Amino acid sequence: MQELWALSYNGKTTKGEPSASRCRTDNQTNITDLAAFVKVVMAYTGAPKVDLIAHSLGVTLARSMQLKHFELSSIAEDFVAIAGPNHGTTVCRRYWLIWLIGWNDFIGCDELAPGSAWLRVLNGPDREREARGPTRYLTIYEGTGMDPFYQPWLFVWPVGDQDSPALKGAQNHTMPGLTHDELRTHHDAVALYLRFVQQ
Repeated sequence: MQELWALSYNGKTTKGEPSASRCRTDNQTNITDLAAFVKVVMAYTGAPKVDLIAHSLGVTLARSMQLKHFELSSIAEDFVAIAGPNHGTTVCRRYWLIWLIGWNDFIGCDELAPGSAWLRVLNGPDREREARGPTRYLTIYEGTGMDPFYQPWLFVWPVGDQDSPALKGAQNHTMPGLTHDELRTHHDAVALYLRFVQQ
């Protein structure tokens, strides 16, 4: 009950990449690391269940791990999804990032483009895979479009990404005014998700 274990994006599976490219891999590359990490933590602690708390890309990564690794699909008692791109983010689009970072360096954006094939598989045709039981889900996100990753508009085009982090079947909680990183560290946000996992 009192142990916190953390894993960052890009673990062993990307150590062969040039250092500048390690943070620019696809999400799929990281699923193996996360699954292995969860299995080792469970073996070490002897815990039959865990609570998953994920932020940003970690949200879709952890959800993908549960989908791809059937043996881990029901090990999460609670899942806190903080500002995750569950329905994509238009700011992560290769066709307008190409001038900034190049064509091959940010393939993870292809997965996170709204309506991508990767997100359709993750969420299910009717969004039935978004918050699968028996796990309880809480999403925390800004919700007004102040989060730079979830804008209602991109330049002059309406994109409506402000509710992308919400999941069908979850307790969806907006915290207007908090930045993308504050959503995981601000005392009000921390109190909210700690209360959720301790219920």
